[in-house]
Formats: sequence, structure tokens, C-alpha cells
Amino acid sequence: MLALFIALVTLAAICSIPFFRWNDVSWAEMNPYLQGLTFSLAAALFCQAYLSSRLRNTMLLLVVAVLVSWAAESLGIRWAWPFSGRYHYNPAIGPGLPGDVPLCIPVTWFMLAYTALVFTGPLAVRPRGPLSPVRLLLKTSLCALFVMAADFAIDPLAVKYGAWSWQEPGAYFGVPWGIYAGWFMVAFAICGCALLLEKPRPGHRYSHHVARDKPFVVASISLTMICFAGSFLRVGSVLPVALSLTFMGMCWLYWLVSAARPAMENRISKLQDAERPYGI
Repeated sequence: MLALFIALVTLAAICSIPFFRWNDVSWAEMNPYLQGLTFSLAAALFCQAYLSSRLRNTMLLLVVAVLVSWAAESLGIRWAWPFSGRYHYNPAIGPGLPGDVPLCIPVTWFMLAYTALVFTGPLAVRPRGPLSPVRLLLKTSLCALFVMAADFAIDPLAVKYGAWSWQEPGAYFGVPWGIYAGWFMVAFAICGCALLLEKPRPGHRYSHHVARDKPFVVASISLTMICFAGSFLRVGSVLPVALSLTFMGMCWLYWLVSAARPAMENRISKLQDAERPYGI
């Protein structure tokens, strides 16, 4: 399963190459690459979910993310809420869902939410049942910030390529600033519902959790940096990358600190055992 995960991530990276090589994008030609990129990554996530014993929770997240994001996107296209402006997708991007929403868009929401939940994952290793209200709010807020931050780089790049366009272009590379409040709200709803519905995994320790997530973390950060490079090259500004890194970097740092904690605790425990007098 790990080999399949690596193969699917590699396929996604290959499908992203045309987006770097072609300046004038024709979505009639680019759509197969976009679909290959999106659905190979989605399949890779399910491989990761199987490896990390979170397959049931991932299925719940998929259902929640598709339903919530599809509803939000449909509202945004018709009534400009919750994204602070009306917009429409390039009709060449398909297949589509009712409401003129391409299928790949809710799938992308799912992938971003899953990635955010993995990076804040150690908060969910709980042997005694559901998260407390404070921890639930903290984890959901971190996840929503992570998803929102991704769009600081995604939206300017997509507008530049003509994947979608705004009826009234905004000040941020043609994107209204208010969209990010909408992204935060939708991501908060998706991640909060998923956390409330998920089943705890009481047998999992931090060390087990972190070890199973390491390949995904490496692949996720690597692909994100590729996206950042594309955003910088095509948009012509470092601002989208800087804004994304500010918030996403917090979750990356959180995961790294959480990953180091079990190893540190084990080393401290071994040192204490070594210093303890014999026979005590």
C-alpha cells in the first residue's frame, strides 16, 4: 500500500508538469491533467488513510467535505455568499455537479481538509473518548486556518490560468479579500463536523501515529512547495507564497514539534531508568 501511495503521488507530480510548461492554458487540453492530478492525489489519500488506520474517519470526511463544499460553492456561484462575490468556473473543467460546480472542486476541499487534519493529528490521539470542547475548537480552528492559507496561493494562480473568474475582480490579484473569510467558515464547518463524527482510535500512541504519517507529511510538503513555485512563477509575486507559508507553516511546525515529543519522552524515560539505583 505504501508503494501504491508513492506511485500515485508521483503520477500527480507528473500531471502537474504541463501547468509549469504552458503559458497560454487551454482548458480543453489541460482538463485531463487537472483531473489526473486531483483524483490521483485523492486516491493517494485513501492509501494513507488505510496505512494509518483512519479509513472509516476518512470516508466520513469525504462525505462531509463534498456535501458542505458543494453547497457552499453553489451558493457562491449564484448569490455570492459565503465568498463575498459572484464567480463562475470555466465550463471546460469537468465533469460537473449540479450548480455548475466541477467535481474536482469538492474533492479538492476534501484533500485540503484531510491534510489539515493530519498535520494537527496528534491532538486527536485520545484514548478516553471525544475531544474536549477547548481542544475541538483549537483543532478545528487550526485546520480551518490551514485550508484558508492554501487558497492564498491557489486562487491567484487559478484566476491567472482562467480556471475561474470573478464577476467583480478584487484587489488581491483579481480575487476579493472577503473570500478568505468564506474559506475559513467552510473549512471550519467541514473539519468541525468531521471531528464530531469521527471515531477515536484508543490503541494508537503518538509514536505510532507519527510514524504512519511521515510519508504523507513529506509528500504533502513537497507537492505544496511545487504549487508555491508555480504560483511565484505564474503570478509574478512572492506575496501569495508568503501569506500561505505564514499560516500553513504553523501547522507544519506543530506537527514537527508533536513528532519530536514522543522520541524526547522516550529518551528522558531511558535516562531516568539508567540513573535509577539498581533494585529500586
